[in-house]
Amino acid sequence: QKMKGFSQNIFEENFNEAQRFLQLDRDLEKARRAVLALIIEPDKEKRTGHLEVISEATRAIDSNLGFMLGSKNHFDNEALQQIKRLKTLWEEFKLRRDAELIPAVLKGRPTHALKLTTGRQEETFRKFIAISEALVAHETSEAQEAQEAQERVGKSFTRAIMLFSLLAVSGLLLSVPLIIYFSADIRRRLNIIVEAVSRVKKGDLDFKIEDKSCDEIGFVTV
Repeated sequence: QKMKGFSQNIFEENFNEAQRFLQLDRDLEKARRAVLALIIEPDKEKRTGHLEVISEATRAIDSNLGFMLGSKNHFDNEALQQIKRLKTLWEEFKLRRDAELIPAVLKGRPTHALKLTTGRQEETFRKFIAISEALVAHETSEAQEAQEAQERVGKSFTRAIMLFSLLAVSGLLLSVPLIIYFSADIRRRLNIIVEAVSRVKKGDLDFKIEDKSCDEIGFVTV
């Protein structure tokens, strides 16, 4: 039962970790779309809303990556190294966005800002997504392995219960004839003693009880 529970915990951990990577993808895509909307937005007042969306998505990504790299994570070394790569790519993406792209938009240079979204920025974005998707596949695979292990443990436990039940029933079936045999033997020997006592009461002392057993009944017949 403990092994089954352990496999269930591993499955849940890997499943939750895969969900975190999927959320990273969603938040990054959200930030990217908000940046593009900011670039093509002619109304300066409406740009504030896009900047708020960018800020919100940025905080979510920072928080998620911070948690993944914290002491409470359960990632294996391979996944941890890839998460560190994600962190590096994200810092590069964020730096170019905040230092070059957004300032260009706010200074009224949308064409220049649009050009900045291609090239290195686009390459960084695609690398981030590729690594994140690979990590989703990795965690999903481990979750499936944990689930399969849990199913194997469950089947082994069921087989053990069935074997134990079979042995118990077999033992019971074997014990019944033995109980019947010993009960009949004890009853036969007690009947001999009862008959001997009856003969003694009648004054018949010219007989001998043959019982070579070393148990209590045999001791009485000596």
